Amino acid sequence: RADKQRTDKMTSGRLGLIYQPDAVQSYYVAYGTSFNPTAETLTISNANDGLEPEKNVNYEIGARFDLLDGALSLRGALFRTDKTNARTLDPDRLNVNVLDGRWVSDGIELEVAGRLDAQWQVFAGAAWMDPEITESNNPLEVGKVPTNAPRHTYSLWTTYDIDAHWQIGGGVQGAGKRYGNNTNTVQVPGYARWDAEFAYREKDYDLRLNVFNLTDRQYYEGVYAGHAVPGNGRSAMLSVDYRF
Repeated sequence: RADKQRTDKMTSGRLGLIYQPDAVQSYYVAYGTSFNPTAETLTISNANDGLEPEKNVNYEIGARFDLLDGALSLRGALFRTDKTNARTLDPDRLNVNVLDGRWVSDGIELEVAGRLDAQWQVFAGAAWMDPEITESNNPLEVGKVPTNAPRHTYSLWTTYDIDAHWQIGGGVQGAGKRYGNNTNTVQVPGYARWDAEFAYREKDYDLRLNVFNLTDRQYYEGVYAGHAVPGNGRSAMLSVDYRF
């Protein structure tokens, strides 16, 4: 057995313009590039060890509004991610990948963050996407949803200061169903995971108890070709932050 290794180097960049007519509203457009190395899942095989990284182009246009004297921010954006050379099977060689595919995802995202009053903070976000395989050497993949790409994701986290010392918090995060292959014959269901927080704060230190997955729900954090990664069951973490 021969050991396989690979090193990829590629430059990616971002460019954006912001227009802010006043202190409340701002608008922006952004363009960026990124890449996915062949070994991004820490797996190299005969099927992909000779492949260059997949390249992505990202476009975004959005707006932000700062309300209540800056205490509350609202943001919305339209975006497109275009994977211009997605991995797909070589039609002339069995079980070998080539960079001849294309994936496109259009979407919208909304966010709210800030204080509803002096004690109550909220952070929320949601995204709706339309991911699609537009080009592939496998006709069964064309028009399907790429692996591990949900059509929607969301999160909500809120905290409330009971007094100067005690704080409670809680929230939910989730995603829609995802497919385990590019022909969409294998899938994992969507999920919603609830978390909670309890904190005691002093001038010099904070004590914080976080409880994750309160309902002990079975869910999957990641879905890949051939396997899925389950999320953690109900768990807790106690932390101390000390300032000096």
